[in-house]
Amino acid sequence: MNAQPGQPIPGLPLPERLTLLPRLRSDALGTFEFLRRRHGPIFRMNLGGGPVVLINHPAWVEEVLFQRAADVKKDEIVQALRLVIGDGLLTSEGDTWRSHRRRIAPSFQRGALEGYAATMVAHTKDAAALHRAGECGDVHHDLMTLTLRIVVSCLFGTDADLSGAGIDLALDQFMHRFVVELRTWRRVAPSAVLWLGRRPYRRAMATFDSCFSTIIAAHRARGTDGDDLLSRLLAARDEDGSGFTDQELRDELLTLLVAGHETTALALTYALAMLARAPDDQARARAEVDGVLGDRDPTAADLSNLPFLRAVVSETLRLYPPAWGTGREVVNPFKLGPWQLQVGDQATVLPWLLHRDPRLWEDAPIFKPERWLDGLEKRLPKGQYFPFGLGPRACVGNHFAMMEMVIVLAVLLRRWRVLPGGPLPKLLAAVTLRPLGPVAIRWEPAR
Repeated sequence: MNAQPGQPIPGLPLPERLTLLPRLRSDALGTFEFLRRRHGPIFRMNLGGGPVVLINHPAWVEEVLFQRAADVKKDEIVQALRLVIGDGLLTSEGDTWRSHRRRIAPSFQRGALEGYAATMVAHTKDAAALHRAGECGDVHHDLMTLTLRIVVSCLFGTDADLSGAGIDLALDQFMHRFVVELRTWRRVAPSAVLWLGRRPYRRAMATFDSCFSTIIAAHRARGTDGDDLLSRLLAARDEDGSGFTDQELRDELLTLLVAGHETTALALTYALAMLARAPDDQARARAEVDGVLGDRDPTAADLSNLPFLRAVVSETLRLYPPAWGTGREVVNPFKLGPWQLQVGDQATVLPWLLHRDPRLWEDAPIFKPERWLDGLEKRLPKGQYFPFGLGPRACVGNHFAMMEMVIVLAVLLRRWRVLPGGPLPKLLAAVTLRPLGPVAIRWEPAR
């Protein structure tokens, strides 16, 4: 006997539907916050393409991302990213995703990451030495440069200047164009109409292809005995003995670059911006680092001994999750609580909303790292706090990212005290949560 279908999910009233896209274009975060307050834990809206169902209930978020993983696939927004980044772990599905995940995951387990710590420290010390007392600059720009160097060294085993090769500019062009297509009439236009406007995509793809083909060819020529991720991927074999093709490597490396470079730089940017405005928290973090490390450099083993610094990172990821939204397209219909999800529905969850919901968090809008010091993360429902995603498609590099963020903050705070250099800019909810302008920080000697 078939189970009874669920209730239809309520939709937005006509006036809100008519103004939705322009409002999202001008202020996506504020619009989503308004809709959550007005319409509650679940509602349906039409943005072009499949109907979007916004879910704001932790238990339902966990069900969609974790328990119902076999009934969903990545949503149409992530599928559109294939145009540039190809079929990496973020965008691939089915057997391709499972095969690639099996081969990539061992390189991101805690034991395999220990060798990366020294590289992270070295690059951060070089970056810290560039600042001057009293200097005020854009910390987001500085950290984008730093994390690009770290990811290139750790993952690709090279000191090649990918910034000089145009990778950072290509990423900016790609992200900007993607938002234009996501938040305007272009979202519903056929690809043939969009072809001319996609020249930034084609330029970005040419830059990515050129850079990565050079790196991959150099690695194949020298063999697979390096300690970097690319060397491990070249040596990795699936159960049938097959390895990665050059095209598959290009797609995975680009995916890891986007995920491991920009998101980490953004989280570090917001962490320093928060610490600059919370001098007591900054002093406490610095005292912890000095007490644990003394005069030596941090290592991977130190992460568990720096609980307050880790709490700073966790609280930053709560308030400013770089991966601010994610979604799944329903491929098999199912009930979610009393509601019915249909095939083609874009089940969308926004960490930005859930991480800041005053019904779920005490002092929700306030930066309070100490909230994480009593084991809070283990007590929370999985669907309430998920900065690295949730379920089988959670970020494969979450341990790498946490280690990098703690190490970078530890090295910088030992040498420098950070102060606000100006107001925080508005935020752009693009593929990632980006600042719309410089994030000004003033650097003063810590001692």
